[in-house]
Amino acid sequence: MEAVLLLLAVAPPLLILRYFQASDRYPEPPRVIWTSFVLGMLSCAPVSMVGALLRPLAGAIPEIWAKGSFDAFFAAALPEEFAKFLILVLYCGRRSEFDEPMDGLVYGSAVSLGFACLENVRYVLGAEGGVGMAVVRAVSAVPSHGADGAIMGYFFSLSRQQPRQRNEFLLLSFAVPAVFHGVYDMMVLVADALPKGDPTVAPLWIAWLCLLAMQFVLAKVLLNAHVRRQEAGIREDDILSYVRLRKRNRLQAGWLILGCGGGLIGLATFGPWFAGPLRSLRLSTLALAAFALRAGWQRLRD
Repeated sequence: MEAVLLLLAVAPPLLILRYFQASDRYPEPPRVIWTSFVLGMLSCAPVSMVGALLRPLAGAIPEIWAKGSFDAFFAAALPEEFAKFLILVLYCGRRSEFDEPMDGLVYGSAVSLGFACLENVRYVLGAEGGVGMAVVRAVSAVPSHGADGAIMGYFFSLSRQQPRQRNEFLLLSFAVPAVFHGVYDMMVLVADALPKGDPTVAPLWIAWLCLLAMQFVLAKVLLNAHVRRQEAGIREDDILSYVRLRKRNRLQAGWLILGCGGGLIGLATFGPWFAGPLRSLRLSTLALAAFALRAGWQRLRD
């Protein structure tokens, strides 16, 4: 039975990675892809350590929404996406094989799905795992990781093609998937923690499904855009003009998402949970929220 569960846990991330690989008209070397995948798996260890340090703080928060937000963003989404981002920047981005925009989506998904693979094994083979857990995660958490990795790789590719806006695209590369991931986890944690019969549970799950669909659609749109670029034969030295066609809209959408995420973190800070060691987080969290909202507003006005 454990062999079957292991297969159910490992197959979804491998199949999704295969989909991204097959979409690339100029395939990347398998050695680099699988190294990225394994590095994503190895990143689970330090991320788990950070989560183990921060989750006791979340457990001390009495308010459900604030507790779910803190756990989702600070103990899960931010450290996980930052670890993936570092691998993308320090390993994938330095490879000579990374020579066109589509490569960002392929390598980003490989890193993220490597993390998702090991995480999935832990959940499915854990005490509360089983076939049901494997099926649910195969259609939710695992493809969500893959979509976030593709989005991260997309913005990272733009940072390489737009040197004058490199820092802006690098920030979006980390922040946009982190916001998607944090909101995803927050909805699940809060919905599970609310008492049965609470009128907000059903809307939360509906919003969660909508968010999941948004991730899938966005990743698919970005992937299709690069497939069309490859099929049209747009050369590497022509990619700047191709990027500029919709650069304004992409930046606005990215900052809007970032602003919404910052606002959500900001709302959590108003809960009655800043006591003892948590009080020191108040100013830094408010500063992050204020910066994100201000940046989003500026982008919309540009």
